[in-house]
Amino acid sequence: MRLAEHPAAERVEIKLPSNMAACNPSIAMDGDRIRAVVRTVNYRLLPTGSIWIKGSGPDTVNWLVDLDAQTLGQMGATQIDDSAIRAAPMASNGLEDMRLFAWRGGWWGLASGYCGRNDANTMILAPVAPVMDRKVVLLSPTGEKKEKNWVVSVIGGELYFIHWISPISVYKYAGNQMLEPVFFGDAHKDLMGWSGSSQAVAYNGKLLACIHRRMGEKCGRDPITYVHRLVEIDPETWEIGRLSPIFAFEGDQVEFNSGLSVTSDSVLFSYGVKDCAAVVLRLPIVAVDQIFEGQLV
Repeated sequence: MRLAEHPAAERVEIKLPSNMAACNPSIAMDGDRIRAVVRTVNYRLLPTGSIWIKGSGPDTVNWLVDLDAQTLGQMGATQIDDSAIRAAPMASNGLEDMRLFAWRGGWWGLASGYCGRNDANTMILAPVAPVMDRKVVLLSPTGEKKEKNWVVSVIGGELYFIHWISPISVYKYAGNQMLEPVFFGDAHKDLMGWSGSSQAVAYNGKLLACIHRRMGEKCGRDPITYVHRLVEIDPETWEIGRLSPIFAFEGDQVEFNSGLSVTSDSVLFSYGVKDCAAVVLRLPIVAVDQIFEGQLV
């Protein structure tokens, strides 16, 4: 399946006044307000997954973008000043692939802080604003050097993180830097090697999330691609229910999903294409079941 080929698909590309390439937008909703955090990067992605850097090292600058709920047109874009957060070594090269969400009356982001000095990634939770000067460092619960792509979800006003998809492991944010273990499940044979992409959002009493898998060897001879699936999770038991067939958004290429929102009549995906385009795709709400069924009609 290619979701952009749905007969009712609406595709909008976010453009920013920056010399850096826009990619990997994370769309989120709060009431009838739609916003996105959009990553911009100083490199060009090569087909093999390696990068050609325009500078001394990879760097990320994020933008906060307001979108019109009806047309998805841009209403404003502000470059985020995160210099106070980048002063800490674990985020000296920026906040990568932030997931945006509404929580406690404000906008928040869960990002992977990158330190090029030792090639490490650390998860950082922070309020999102034109100036970001507060953060919470979330250390790896398993002692990993590189942490990315946690699935974040707000349930009953509390914040939860799905750390791994298979075997599924879930933690609750307990304040400060504390993560409280919530659930550890068995491995799901169809999800081995898959990682989180979007937030997990409420849908028909369940949690709906998009996940991804890289196909091909990074920095190998052949081009790599990313494929995706929708997954439905029970928020009480954390058991995985429905699992969609594999799909792409537009084609066999690097596509990175980092945002998902559901309204009464539509589902919105936000994703990057080859690390040089930031796209929002809107489909009618019936498309959710169509994706699970593997048939876009």
